[in-house]
Amino acid sequence: MMPSTAPDWFTRVSFSLPLMRCVADFQDGLYLDMRPLCHLSLPPYLTRDVYPRAAYAVIDAALAPWLDVYGTERLPRLFECLELMPVITLLHAAYAGNMDVLRFLVQHDVSSYLSASYLPPITSLWRMLMDVAAWNNQKSVLHVIADDCHADCSSFALVAAAQNGHLDCVRFLTKRFPAVTSTDDAMDMAAEHGHLAVVEYLHHHRDEGCTTWAMDGAARNGHLAVVQFLHDHRTEGCTEWALDWSCERGYFELARWLHATRREGCTQHALDWAAQHNHMALVVFLHERVGASCTEYAMDLAADEGHLAMVQWLSAHRDEGCSTDALDWAAAKGHIDVVAWLHEHRSEGGTVTAMNYAAEAGRVDMLEWLATHRGQRDGGCTEQAMNLAAEKGHLSTVQWLHAHRTEGATQDAIDCAAMGRHLDVIEWLHTHRAEGMTPQACDGAAVHGHLEILKWLDRHHLMSDTALDEAATHGHLDVVQWLHKRKIRASTAAMDGAAKNGHVGVLAWLHRHRQEGCTADAMDLAAEHGHWACVLWLHRHCVVEGCTTRAMDAAAQRGHLALVEFFHTHRAEGCTTSAMDGAAGGGHLDVLIYLHTHRTEGCTGQALAKAVENGHLQVVQWLHDVRREPPTAMAFTKAAENGDLAMLRWLVAQVPDIDRNWPLAQAAAREGRLAMVRFLIDQYFHVPSDAMDVAAEHGHLAVLQTLHARGAACSSGAIDRAAAAGQLQVVRWLLTHRSEGCTDLAIEGAARHGFVDVVATLHAHGRPLTARAMDAAARHGHLTVVQWLHAHGAPCTTDAQDGAAGNGHLTTLQWLRTHRDEGHTDFALGDAVENEQWTVVEYLEALQR
Repeated sequence: MMPSTAPDWFTRVSFSLPLMRCVADFQDGLYLDMRPLCHLSLPPYLTRDVYPRAAYAVIDAALAPWLDVYGTERLPRLFECLELMPVITLLHAAYAGNMDVLRFLVQHDVSSYLSASYLPPITSLWRMLMDVAAWNNQKSVLHVIADDCHADCSSFALVAAAQNGHLDCVRFLTKRFPAVTSTDDAMDMAAEHGHLAVVEYLHHHRDEGCTTWAMDGAARNGHLAVVQFLHDHRTEGCTEWALDWSCERGYFELARWLHATRREGCTQHALDWAAQHNHMALVVFLHERVGASCTEYAMDLAADEGHLAMVQWLSAHRDEGCSTDALDWAAAKGHIDVVAWLHEHRSEGGTVTAMNYAAEAGRVDMLEWLATHRGQRDGGCTEQAMNLAAEKGHLSTVQWLHAHRTEGATQDAIDCAAMGRHLDVIEWLHTHRAEGMTPQACDGAAVHGHLEILKWLDRHHLMSDTALDEAATHGHLDVVQWLHKRKIRASTAAMDGAAKNGHVGVLAWLHRHRQEGCTADAMDLAAEHGHWACVLWLHRHCVVEGCTTRAMDAAAQRGHLALVEFFHTHRAEGCTTSAMDGAAGGGHLDVLIYLHTHRTEGCTGQALAKAVENGHLQVVQWLHDVRREPPTAMAFTKAAENGDLAMLRWLVAQVPDIDRNWPLAQAAAREGRLAMVRFLIDQYFHVPSDAMDVAAEHGHLAVLQTLHARGAACSSGAIDRAAAAGQLQVVRWLLTHRSEGCTDLAIEGAARHGFVDVVATLHAHGRPLTARAMDAAARHGHLTVVQWLHAHGAPCTTDAQDGAAGNGHLTTLQWLRTHRDEGHTDFALGDAVENEQWTVVEYLEALQR
C-alpha cells in the first residue's frame, strides 16, 4: 500500500503568509524581529542646552538595520505591537534623513497610529520633527513636512540649525516661515561656534539680533572673523570676558585686535589666566601694552602648572607677588624646580599642605627636599600626610614619613588603605605603627569588593557588622558569600541596597540563604532607578514587603514607562500626584498620557510649573489642553528666567488678561535674557525699579542698555552691586550714562572681593577711599588692592592687620607691617590661633620675642 501524502493545496494554504499572520495574532509575546526594538524609548526633546545625539545614536543602531531588512512593509504591524514606535520611527526618519520611510508614513496617514495613549498629537509631532531635521541638517525632511504635511515650525528650529552652522536650513526656515519668530540665541550660538555665514545671514535677514554673548563666545573660541563682523555690523558689543577668554586660550591676534579696536578692556582674569596657561607673549602684551592688572593667583597658578619661566617673569616684572598656595601647589605636583626657586627668591613660603600633598602624590623626592630646605618653617606636615599616602598606596612614602617625621597618622591610614586595596601598606602599618584601625576598614573593603583585604582583617580579629550590607549593596556576591560563611551579621539594608543598584543575582542569593529579608524600600528604590529585573523578582518573591506609592511615583519621575504600566497593572499600591508632577518636570509626555488615561490621582500646579522650568513646551501644552491645568505666576516667572520666548508667548496667549505688574522683567534681567526683556517691554509688562540693579549685579550690560533706552529706573544699588561682583564694564557704563551714583558700599565691596580695577574706576569718578575698604581688602588677603589703596592715600585701622592675621594672609600682614603704622591688636594672635593659622602664629610670636 502506498503511503498517504497530503495534497499540495493543503501545504500551500496551511503555510501561506496571510494565514500564518492570522494564526500569529493569537500568540502571546512579540515577533522575534521586533524584540531588538522593544527597549527603545522616546529621546529627550531638543532645547537650547539639550542636543541628545547619544539618544538618537541608540535608536539609529537598533532601527536602521531593521529598516534595511524589512523596509516599510512591516511598519504597520510594528506600530500595532509597539505603541511608541510611530513617534520613534518618525523622529529617526527626520534625524537620519530617511525619505522613503518619511514619505511612506505621510502617505499612509501616520496620525491614525497616534490615537493610543503615550503619544503626542500630530501637530506637536510635526514641530518636533522640524526641530530634529533642522538640528541634523536634513533640509529634504523640512521640505516634506512643510509641503506635504502643511506644518509650521517652532521658534527653536532656527536656533538648532544656526547653532550647528546649517545655513541651508536657516535659509529655508526663514523664507518658508517668515511669521515664526525665534530668539537671539540663534545668532549668539552661531557666533560662539564660528559659523560666520550663518551670522551674516541672520544679520541681514532676521530681526532677533544677538546679545553681548555673541562676540564674547566667538572670542572665547578664537573666531576672529566672526568678532570682526559683529564689531563692524552690530551694536551689541561685548564685555570684558571677550579679552579675558581670548587671553586664557592663547589667541594672541584676537586679543591684540580687541585691545586695539574695542574699549571694554579686560579684568584681572586675563593676565591671571594667561599666566596659568603659560602664554608668555600675551602676558608681556597685557603688562606692557594693555596695562592690565592681575592678582597673586597669576603666580600661584603658574607655579601650580610648573611654568618656572612664567613665575620668574612675574616676580621680576609685577608687584602682586604670590601666596603660600604657589609653593604648596607646586609641591603637590612635584615641580621641584619651581619649589626651589620660590624658596630661594620669594618670602611667602608654604604651609603644611605642601608636604601633605607631596605625600599624597607619593613624591618622596619632594618630601626630602622640603624637609631639608624648609624644615619646620611651614609647619612641617600633619598626620594627614601619612593618611593620604596610605590611601593612595604609596608604601615608600609611608615608610619615609615613619622614619623621618614625628606627626604620625590616625586610624584613617589603614581604613583608607583597605578601601584602596593596598594590602602591602596595611600589613606594614599594622606591623610598624600603633594607630590601629576601625571597622570602617572592613566596610571600605566590602564596598569595593576587596575580598583578600577582608580576609586579612578577619585574621587580625577585625570585622564590621555592616560589611555584608555594603558588599550586597555594591553587588559583590563573592564577598557576600564569604561573609555569610563567617556568620557575619546583616540587615534588611543588604537586600534593599542590592535592589537599589540592580543586583538581582545578589537579591536571589540573599533570599535563599539569609533570613533578614528586605523592606518596601527595595522595590521602591529598584523602580526609582529603573531596574526592571529587580522589580519583577521582588514582586514574585517578596509579597509581604511589597512597595509603596513611591515606587510608581519615582518610576514616573524618571520616565520608566514600562515600570509605571507594571505597577498599575500588577500592584495595588498606586501612586500620588507626585507621579504626574515628576513626569511633567522630566518631559515624559508618554508617561503623563498613560497616567492620565489609567489613573485618577491627577497632578498639582507643580506639574505645569516644572514643565515650564525645564523647557518642555509640548508637555505644557498637553497639560493645559487636556488636563485644563492653568498657568501659574511661577510658570511665567520660570519662562522669563530661562529666556524661553516660545514658552512665554504661548503662556501669554492662554492668559490674555495677565497681570502686567508681575515682576517678569526683573526675572529676565537677572538672567541676562535680552530678547525676553525686549518682549516683555513690548507687551507692556511693568519693569520694576530693581530690574536694572539685578542686571548690573550679574554683568548683563546689553540688558542694562535696553532698559535704559526704554526709560527704566534704577538705584544706587546698581553700581554698588556691580562693583562688589567685579562687573567693571557695567560700572563704567553706569557711571557714564546714569545719574543715581553709588554709596561707599561700592568701593568697599570691590575691595573686599579683590577687584582693583573697579576700585580704581570708582575712585577716578570721585568716590572717596575709606578705611573700611582697605580693612576689607586686607582681611580677605587681596594684597594688590591693599597696595593700590595705600599708594592712593587710603586710611585703614588695626582691623586690617588683625583680619589678615586671623585669615592666614601672612604676605598681606607682613606688607602692612612694613608700609603702615596702624599696627595690630591682641585679636591678631588670638584669631590666628583659633583658626589654626600656624605660620602666622609663628610670625607674630617671633615679633613678641
